[in-house]
Amino acid sequence: MINKTPRATAIETLDLTPEMTTHLQFLDGVRGLSALYVLVSHSLFQSAEGLIRSGQKVPPAFQEVLNYAPSGSDAVAVFLVLSGYCLMHPVIRSGSSRLPGGLLHFIHRRSLRILPPYYAALALAIASICFGAFFKHATGITDGDKNAAVALTTGNLISHVLLLHNWSKTWSAGVEPPMWSISVEWQIYFVFSMILLPLWRKVGILPCVLGAFVVGMAPHFLLPYFDNFDWMRPWMLGIFALGMLGATITFGTDAQSVAVRQKTPWAAISILLTLITYGVISCFLRDGRCEILIHPLVGLIAMSTIVYCVQHLRSGQPSGVTSILTLFQSKFAIGIGDFSYSLYLIHGLVITRVRVFTQKVHFHGPEYLIVSLFLDLTLSLLLAYGFHLIFERPFRQFKNFPVRVQDHPGRYSHDSTPSPMSAQVRFHR
Repeated sequence: MINKTPRATAIETLDLTPEMTTHLQFLDGVRGLSALYVLVSHSLFQSAEGLIRSGQKVPPAFQEVLNYAPSGSDAVAVFLVLSGYCLMHPVIRSGSSRLPGGLLHFIHRRSLRILPPYYAALALAIASICFGAFFKHATGITDGDKNAAVALTTGNLISHVLLLHNWSKTWSAGVEPPMWSISVEWQIYFVFSMILLPLWRKVGILPCVLGAFVVGMAPHFLLPYFDNFDWMRPWMLGIFALGMLGATITFGTDAQSVAVRQKTPWAAISILLTLITYGVISCFLRDGRCEILIHPLVGLIAMSTIVYCVQHLRSGQPSGVTSILTLFQSKFAIGIGDFSYSLYLIHGLVITRVRVFTQKVHFHGPEYLIVSLFLDLTLSLLLAYGFHLIFERPFRQFKNFPVRVQDHPGRYSHDSTPSPMSAQVRFHR
């Protein structure tokens, strides 16, 4: 008999009614759809760049889509809200307001979850750059901005190995651009465990969230424009703290948390913030995005949507066909969520190779865009799943366990098994 590794999902068991129990599988659906959007966004934008490099014009209708399409980095904000939400949950549940198992146990589990797939993807990215340099020399066809002489410098490689590459504007996207967010989240784990949690225990969740945003946004406003660290998006620390706030509202047993989660119109807030962010602000920022404004709004949308979904599950009411919760709970979304981290790590490599292929075959105009998008999506999903089976799934060693949540002040009833929630959702961005 084959001993299968347990599937790592953002699942909890909730006491929705005395007669019914369900799971928060929708968190995996949120993660999966966010990763899929990153893939589509990068495919669309790089397809446009490929047309321009080949001397062709981008079709006007396609250009309008790009002008208004949300950036792929918006999905990273969703990843970090999910990460903060799921890492904060076991802390609240523990009853001691501390990390179950302690700091070293937390870092060990995070390391097993994040580092093996990251280093495997890093090795593939370096190999891809070397292959691209050879291919360019042999055929004259380039894969874009990748330059082996620049990307494979000692400083760039060491910074990526140590997950410090986001601190340099040159190194941040020096090997594979999406990897900037892995280093950001990795560093946030230490800030969360050593600074944010002690601050939360001392002053409460709202000052903690406010402090995270102040620290994260200060370089943007205090330092010169070209040296303000905007490339590493330090305000993501505040967005992670929004996830902590969402977990506190959802699982807190004090009277204030219960009142806030029950009386706040979470669905209306989510819809209003979405209209403001992508309806009003995006129109004004058509010629230039202001990520320091957009990302916190996206974080608020994600947090309020998660709280709404949990409250909807608690109500025991069935989800309608058009419900956002139905979409998040779909097998398609949850299935992608299962290997979304792998998809995020390697989709850039696939898109780069597809771009080389489309240049060599000389596709033109709409044909180029259709072929590129189809190959990007198909190959990225297939190869990411294979990557997940080899480099990610074997390191998932933590089993799920039931967590009972009540809608009134009280204690959680649980077993003595440490929570796996902090090891389940990666996002990652």
